[in-house]
Amino acid sequence: MQEVFSKTIDYTAGLTGSTMIFGTSAIVGAFQSFIVNSDAVIAAALDENGTDIVSIFGSQTLKQGAYWVLPKGKYFKSITLTSGSLIAYGI
Repeated sequence: MQEVFSKTIDYTAGLTGSTMIFGTSAIVGAFQSFIVNSDAVIAAALDENGTDIVSIFGSQTLKQGAYWVLPKGKYFKSITLTSGSLIAYGI
């Protein structure tokens, strides 16, 4: 049980690594979550299977501080912004 708790703390503390995402180019990686650093519109967010998560929920402005997390075992492999910035956390 302690190991699971330790991994959760490592993840939420950002110890799995993070990437600042800004601009309009696709950023490729393996991200389990992101927090909106400044109000952002996401053009596309592809999961590990290439499914565009944005197309499921529709494009919208995400406010600063919003936190998106995918279920365990899933991750974003590419995120493209229209505006704003995110901090994405690795898996």
